[in-house]
Amino acid sequence: MKIARLLIFCLSFLEWSCQSQSDTPETIAISGITQRNQFGNLVGTADNDDWITESSWPTLVSSQFNFSDTLNYAVNNEIGTINTIFAYPNPATTQFMFGISSSKPTIMKYILVDNQLNVLLQGTFRLKNSNFIVAIDFSDPKLVTGKTYRLYYAFYDKNKAIYAKGHGDIEKK
Repeated sequence: MKIARLLIFCLSFLEWSCQSQSDTPETIAISGITQRNQFGNLVGTADNDDWITESSWPTLVSSQFNFSDTLNYAVNNEIGTINTIFAYPNPATTQFMFGISSSKPTIMKYILVDNQLNVLLQGTFRLKNSNFIVAIDFSDPKLVTGKTYRLYYAFYDKNKAIYAKGHGDIEKK
């Protein structure tokens, strides 16, 4: 009888332990920014894991890129080499520019999240030439002054498959 109670207790504890881990919200550590002025020039520290292509994202981030848009992915959309990615100014007040250099025309989607992975902004752009600058509105009242946010971005091929992705951090000034 004691063994049965001990077994029930252990199984109950194990079930509770697994549930408490899966109920914990996913978070990210936003460590710093790459400081750039209004012309895009580096003016301070650089965060080496920002504005590069990367192979993995948190699971929740990948699922957030399923939002719909109205672009035709089959036209003027090729797999290119992403050469340069940066955002300026950083920190930013009401908007920031997102500069991309790609070897071919492509489509880019982005989401802006806080450290708890709440999506605050999202968008899609068709990049028509090799050097492209996108202005992203940063004036939304839900964006708090003094807080740093993460911009995840992905580049898509004709079949709506991601061929390059990455992230960078932006501080609201």
